[in-house]
Amino acid sequence: MKDSIGDSLMKYIVSTPDTLGGEPRIDGHRISVRNVLGYLSCMTVDEIQEDFCLSVEEIYAALFYAKLNPKGYKRLLKRIPMALLVEEE
Repeated sequence: MKDSIGDSLMKYIVSTPDTLGGEPRIDGHRISVRNVLGYLSCMTVDEIQEDFCLSVEEIYAALFYAKLNPKGYKRLLKRIPMALLVEEE
């Protein structure tokens, strides 16, 4: 059985107590979900890829994680361009 898109994206998000104080982050990087959301508020996905060596999947994994856990990310999610938040059909 194939994984759902969400399952595929969530493999990029980890949380370990000894890195960034346990804050959810991109696996293999010291870049938190919160950081990625901040970058998305003022940078394009292409700029983030280039500047931070992240894949599109890693960037969208951070966005997906934040949408699943909006309580801690509500203010940051409001600052992200709507085009990134709307699911394509």
